[in-house]
Amino acid sequence: MKDLRRAGGFTLVELILALFVGGLLMSAVYFTMISGQKSSAGVERKVAAQQDVRAALEVMAMEISMASYNPTYQMGPWVQGPSVP
Repeated sequence: MKDLRRAGGFTLVELILALFVGGLLMSAVYFTMISGQKSSAGVERKVAAQQDVRAALEVMAMEISMASYNPTYQMGPWVQGPSVP
């Protein structure tokens, strides 16, 4: 019996405690990773929305700048208008 106590090893309580602490650490790492992924996905959605808005504003600016464009406008009496087939 004395030989068994002198042999190096871990008790059941020590093993359970080590597993519990390891589980806590692993769960903390897991929740940190999940939080980072959600944050990254949110930033990607925001960037995509901003790019869509920028493209729409560019189209609107082009259409507004061309609002008064008239290809049949003639500057004087000797200017030929577009020929109609």
